Amino acid sequence: MEMVDALSFSGDIAELEGRLDEAHKILSDSIPIADALGDPVLSSEAALELAEIALEQGHSAEARQYIQQGFKYLGGHKDPDDQIAANILLAKAALAEGNTRQATEAVNTAQAFLSQSPDWEGHVLFAITNSRLQLANSKFTSARDSIRSVIAETTRQGNVRYQLEARLA
Repeated sequence: MEMVDALSFSGDIAELEGRLDEAHKILSDSIPIADALGDPVLSSEAALELAEIALEQGHSAEARQYIQQGFKYLGGHKDPDDQIAANILLAKAALAEGNTRQATEAVNTAQAFLSQSPDWEGHVLFAITNSRLQLANSKFTSARDSIRSVIAETTRQGNVRYQLEARLA
């Protein structure tokens, strides 16, 4: 398990530093190891990270494949944080393709898990993605107010990564 965690963290660092190809390779290499260890949660998290990288590179179809792989690994595992992450990524992919109906369904599914999750990050990612959906649905005022709230919270928390993501939304 420690090897997979180390690979996952290395992939996360490479992604945050903008070395997306390297992050992709590291995370791709971690999935067979997690599979061999019989840990579907680690496999799912790696697949979802790969989906995030594909979205950052503008490859929504590839992202969807990784998201589906992540859902497959999750199977009956109903960890709210993983379910939120997977559905937020699905909403982002749908928005990238202009499919607001599917994005709405994914956001609604993610929202259903929010009350079960104490994870601050999931709530912030949900708020950012929901703001993007509101913007896509021409709800400019509510999107602006939501993003302002996220920026204020991420500033209070000192989280530069999500401040930037919110400002780019």
